[in-house]
Amino acid sequence: MSRPCECRESLARRARQCWWGESGSEPASFALVMPLVLILVLGLLQLSLALWVHTTLIDAAGAGAHAAALSGAPTSAADDTVRAALASTLGPGYVHTVSAERVTVATLHGSYSTSDLEVMEVQVKAPMPVIGLFGVGDLTAVGHAVIEEGP
Repeated sequence: MSRPCECRESLARRARQCWWGESGSEPASFALVMPLVLILVLGLLQLSLALWVHTTLIDAAGAGAHAAALSGAPTSAADDTVRAALASTLGPGYVHTVSAERVTVATLHGSYSTSDLEVMEVQVKAPMPVIGLFGVGDLTAVGHAVIEEGP
């Protein structure tokens, strides 16, 4: 009867000795893994910021195109609208250039109209955010709107 108890005690003693050698390994594991997790999380946050900036530029370019496409509106209305829209979200000096021009788009023959269509095209250039909103290079967004003709 004493034999099974000795086996249990020796197994428990061996398990304690095996785990005793692992003390202090958790802080080392944390120190090795945490920088990788932090880099991954910060990279995802920066990617989402870059996508948000690009979406905001597209929206502002579309709003500028609609403002310049109104009947009797000058093309400078696009620049004013884009800069005003982006001043509230990205800051007043974030945009590099805003250009607006009339572009002719050919329509398909046999559809509702056979004449060419004239649209307002607005291009917005801003820096591509790499670290926060600070960035290098240019991120370009284009917006279009059909030009309204007055009576």
